[in-house]
Amino acid sequence: MENLIRRHHIKSTRTSYYAKDEKFADYVFVSPDINVNHFSAMADEVSDHAPLLLDFN
Repeated sequence: MENLIRRHHIKSTRTSYYAKDEKFADYVFVSPDINVNHFSAMADEVSDHAPLLLDFN
């Protein structure tokens, strides 16, 4: 399994709604047979978790 947060150098999956120091709340792991077209942590702030976008086939 590959950690897409690490692979794509995502610095945080938290938003400004989260006041503590912890930078990560969510992770996405894919198996080697998944072709990832695009992955990102989006800038939208609707909660203390940043939305994660994964496009794959």
